[in-house]
Amino acid sequence: MATKFELDCALMAGDKLFAPTQATAFTDPANGYSFISYKPNDWTGFSATVFKSNSAANDYTIAVRGTEPTFLQNLTGAIADLLNTDAISVSLQGAAYEQVISAYRYYKQLVTPPGTQVSYSQAEKDKLCELYRGSFTVLLDNPVTSGTLDVAVNIFRSDLENQTLPENIGLGGITDPAATIHFTGHSLGGHVATLLASLVQQSGTGNVADITTYNAPGESGLLGVNPAISAAIVASKITNIVGEGGIDVTAGLGQMFGATQNVFIEEGVLVANHSIVKLTDSLAVYNLLAKLDSTLNSDPDGLTIITDILKAESSVAANSLESAVSAFGKLFGVANGVRGLDITVYRTPLIGLFTVEQRL
Repeated sequence: MATKFELDCALMAGDKLFAPTQATAFTDPANGYSFISYKPNDWTGFSATVFKSNSAANDYTIAVRGTEPTFLQNLTGAIADLLNTDAISVSLQGAAYEQVISAYRYYKQLVTPPGTQVSYSQAEKDKLCELYRGSFTVLLDNPVTSGTLDVAVNIFRSDLENQTLPENIGLGGITDPAATIHFTGHSLGGHVATLLASLVQQSGTGNVADITTYNAPGESGLLGVNPAISAAIVASKITNIVGEGGIDVTAGLGQMFGATQNVFIEEGVLVANHSIVKLTDSLAVYNLLAKLDSTLNSDPDGLTIITDILKAESSVAANSLESAVSAFGKLFGVANGVRGLDITVYRTPLIGLFTVEQRL
């Protein structure tokens, strides 16, 4: 298990962009999180990280990674995500079948003691085989190729029982049946996290606390198909956070379940509007305002009130967050490091923002 120092460094490295004070708060021994497990990209492009709450007993979060950001950073991962999963699975087949299967198999490893055989019930095997078949619906689901598909499904079923495969060996991490599990993800990650939670709920293999998605697509895709899996069973536990600014071709695609909360972001263009960075910027400022007036947390119009404040902060929309943080910075004696809150100079202004929070 990673130490607090190692996790702090990882959160601030590369493109993670955590401010030092933000990373320290995230890993706080009393109120933050501890690292439990990491699943690197597999052949489907699925990847996830598991954290354990330091403030609540037996409380875990499974965070599913979204689409790889650029082809240059990870060509294989980008092709697996953008082409195979986003374009074909989510948009045309209605669900990211292959990544959902990988997600559930990883989940089963987490709830199985380390080094022991992962065991699937007959119902679990049948469901996973149904999803596996669904992953071929655009390509092989016709009379000419149905025999080939049957063979592929049978091979997959055998793989679920193959004791020599690494993915059938337990990893541990969430082995207590009473554990409470939260699911989250941005974009494709939110879509997969939601359907993973649905499988966990349906199979009765864990306690689903809630699901929070960020700019995530729904199910059924562009064609309105009925996928072999649905989030309807966990709809009451889903909150979809959507950036409200400009065009985003992914968020809300298809049929959405659960509650949707629109959040003000500084409007950019397509990819920028969809980015988790813009949402994170805004949510950090929303959190700051909620700390200044705690009644906003219980007020049903609290989000709307904060949204209206941020929209009115500047005549230049792109400066709204900067203006809000700078104004509050002056109140709390934080003179520098609170301007320029944007994607290019993200870390320095966040130092100022979290310094303001610490002085509340």
